[in-house]
Amino acid sequence: MESERGERKGGKSWRKEREEREKKRVSNKLVASNSANLYNKGSENKKEEVSSDNEELEQMKLEGLKEAEEKEKQDAAAKQEEEDAKRQQEQDETKRREENRQYLLSYIQEAEDRLAKKVDVRQQNLAIAKDRPELNTALLDSSLRKNTAFIKKLKNLTETQHDSLIKDLQSLNLTKYVSEVAQAVVEAKLKMSDIATAVHICSLLHHRYHDFAPTLLENWQKVLTPKKDEKIPNMSKLRVDLRLYAELITAGIFAPKEGLPLLGNVLTTLVTTDKEEHQNISVLLTFCRHCGEDYMGLVPRKIRLLAEEFQMAIPQSDFLPKERQKNVRQLLKDYYASLIKHLLHDHK
Repeated sequence: MESERGERKGGKSWRKEREEREKKRVSNKLVASNSANLYNKGSENKKEEVSSDNEELEQMKLEGLKEAEEKEKQDAAAKQEEEDAKRQQEQDETKRREENRQYLLSYIQEAEDRLAKKVDVRQQNLAIAKDRPELNTALLDSSLRKNTAFIKKLKNLTETQHDSLIKDLQSLNLTKYVSEVAQAVVEAKLKMSDIATAVHICSLLHHRYHDFAPTLLENWQKVLTPKKDEKIPNMSKLRVDLRLYAELITAGIFAPKEGLPLLGNVLTTLVTTDKEEHQNISVLLTFCRHCGEDYMGLVPRKIRLLAEEFQMAIPQSDFLPKERQKNVRQLLKDYYASLIKHLLHDHK
């Protein structure tokens, strides 16, 4: 019986079978434990992966928000910069307009004063020719030495001598030397800056000596009358002389009917005889620059544009009628047109 208990079918003892069952149970338990561990580990890994993904999503959201905020700041800054630039541009434009307006007003005031002064001088000089008071020579110096010195000073006239020339003129009796005085004025080698002084001295001489203006005109006719086929000997002197002569007319020392024919003849000759070489351009430009206001009604381009912008009237010289101004202007326009053709031909 005991031997039968100790053995089982298949030749295995009960003890061995029990041990095998125990081993199997332990093995199954280990497998189950391992499976559970693996399951738990997998779950943890999965949780970690999910957590990592969530963190990445959160990070992306934060970065997206930061980018959106940065873009919003940049857009706001760009908009502010644009508004500032626009505001600055408006301020600059307002400032420019005000500066231009003040510039125009200043020009208008200067033009009014200048033209009024010219009218006053012209009226005085034209009036004195009709009713000149007799010169009291009793207290004046008639000596040859003093009068000769004055004539010499006139030949070298400069604006710095203005006061001394007036002082000498008022103390001298030049009645016998009017011809020499007139000749000295015409021969004087003046600069543009000396012309105002020369016109003033001539006005004073015109007030004192009735024969000064006619004698001076005769001398100008000798010097300025164009000579056919003869080149201008001294272009620089002619530039000054033509301006001085023109201003003597506007100052009323020569009446228009007496002085304008010679001036018109000179201008016409300078233009019509020089439509190929244009050697007289410096003389004509000087005339336009300094005498264009009275003889052509010229206004600087900048002033003309500003007057249109602000709708202001520019004072105009009434020395010549508009039609005569137009004729002189057309004469110079023709010269300008020929000059353009000349330049275009030279640069082909």
